[in-house]
Amino acid sequence: MTKKKKYIYINLKNTREDKDLKQKDIAKLIHVSPRTYSHYENNEREMSLDTWKLLSKLLEKSIDYLSIIEEKKKDKE
Repeated sequence: MTKKKKYIYINLKNTREDKDLKQKDIAKLIHVSPRTYSHYENNEREMSLDTWKLLSKLLEKSIDYLSIIEEKKKDKE
């Protein structure tokens, strides 16, 4: 049985980190729980277009840029 690959929104994460924001900071700004935002960033839950628009405005990047995904690297054990 093959493992399902996990993907993350790498530009969303990197842009947030470049602006020295934590997931909980963004979550508060878009009115969701930190856990929900974490699920968004880790591509475990779909975001509405309105949420994408809000993130685009807050982070000053296009939705196209923020929505690029990359395979998640395995956590160090």
